[in-house]
Amino acid sequence: MIDFDYEALRSIGLNNTIISRLAEAPAGRLYRITEYQRERISLHDGVAEIHARALPRLLAETALCVGDWVIAQANSLNEVWINHRLSPMNQFARADSPPIASNIDTALLVMGLDDDFNLRRIERYLALAAAAEVTPLIVLSKPDLCADIDGRVAALTERLPPRTQFLLVNGTSAESITQLDPWLGPGQTICLLGSSGAGKSTLTNALAGATQETGGVRRTDHRGRHTTTARSMHLPFRRLHHRYAGLAQPEPGILVVGLRRYRITGRRLPVPRLPARGRTRLRSTGPCGPRPPAQLPQAATRSAPQPANCAGTDC
Repeated sequence: MIDFDYEALRSIGLNNTIISRLAEAPAGRLYRITEYQRERISLHDGVAEIHARALPRLLAETALCVGDWVIAQANSLNEVWINHRLSPMNQFARADSPPIASNIDTALLVMGLDDDFNLRRIERYLALAAAAEVTPLIVLSKPDLCADIDGRVAALTERLPPRTQFLLVNGTSAESITQLDPWLGPGQTICLLGSSGAGKSTLTNALAGATQETGGVRRTDHRGRHTTTARSMHLPFRRLHHRYAGLAQPEPGILVVGLRRYRITGRRLPVPRLPARGRTRLRSTGPCGPRPPAQLPQAATRSAPQPANCAGTDC
């Protein structure tokens, strides 16, 4: 029998897709991997975090990573051992490398509006998210440091695939952070992708009440230092009647994406070539988990062109 608390695990990303995979699992307790560093594996059951080790047999069969759902049991010495991993909904991984993160619903593609602004880079992030079947949300950080917000937003909108949403978010403003609430509900998991200095750690600290180190950027090119040195999952800071209930998962392993081929859930796939302008057929939709509302009051969206005789949104 598998032991788990549904409501508690919903707060760290459990959804119906994962529950449907429990039929393949042996007896034990359901946990999620929140940190993975060589011999150290941290697990969470929605209530408390514990440390565990994986059976050598399991490590020989599969590579574990942050975000995995696993079955673990304690032995007579009160040591917790992981004996099974549930098949993930999706995975981020470099080509010929172990997976970086799994079971992601939304990828926050963080890009600064200062000199970090780079349209080609954001297109590579969109291709990575599309191949992993993860819904992207572009987060334009540091709006207070940009003298021409309208110009850069116009340039981004011209290059975006249809229906791709983006937000202007100041990571140091509590009011601005609330724009992300629709993507932080129970059963949802987010990850943060972006270059060094884009503001990933600042966002993580704001969402999770964490204390990740943040660094300044060089005056010459506004590039930052690698302040995030380990992959880990954070429970969002529960405040204002549990407004935040999802998970934030910063990914230091994907600082600047420039990949020709990469692996998603064990397959090797070519990176889709995105055109220079907005003619791409890439869509931001995917089958993973619950979606935020299609219409958000503070989110800008690139709309798809409609036929002249189209009278509604369903045509």
